[in-house]
Amino acid sequence: MIFRSYTGSDDEAIKSMLNKEGIIEEDMAFGQYPTYILEDKDEPIGFITIKEEHGYPSLQHLCVRADRRMPAPARLLIKMFRYIGRLWGGKKGIIHIKHDSARLKKLIEYYFKVKPYATENERYWYFVNL
Repeated sequence: MIFRSYTGSDDEAIKSMLNKEGIIEEDMAFGQYPTYILEDKDEPIGFITIKEEHGYPSLQHLCVRADRRMPAPARLLIKMFRYIGRLWGGKKGIIHIKHDSARLKKLIEYYFKVKPYATENERYWYFVNL
């Protein structure tokens, strides 16, 4: 598995992954902010999108394709978020997820060893160490 930067040819695969998670097109930010693709055998199996929010790196999307959902790809995506966040000069990062994302909530709390610092606008908000 390798990481690479997003290209326009990834649109269909990324939209498909996000649609299966119930994310509508208006909420998709992968074309607006830095996005990194995790690929295996030349096909995207997951990705992350990161932007700066309140001076901190903020995770906008973390998604693994449904048929490849297991700990290894998720762990690699989280490591990449930490790596990019540190390159941007951050020691802390922001993650917010929807209340109905129980699987993602469990993943964030396990890998970052945190609990939400706020629940607002139907989202859990996390302030994590990079």
